[in-house]
Amino acid sequence: GKSLETGVLNSALASNNLKIKLLALDIIKSFDINLAIPLLRIALENNAPEVRLEAAHQTVKRLAKKRKKK
Repeated sequence: GKSLETGVLNSALASNNLKIKLLALDIIKSFDINLAIPLLRIALENNAPEVRLEAAHQTVKRLAKKRKKK
């Protein structure tokens, strides 16, 4: 289920391997906003600038989509 996926992605975001972190973010792109936001919050505080940048990019895109729907 989704909780298993989010647990695996939490672990991936905590990895020391940049490629694994970026792969996790790539998977998060397809997630519903309610599942994605907590994971993106974690990624926004990551020590790797590439991870923070991708998380910020996804967050901004989601907020822009949300705003268009209103």
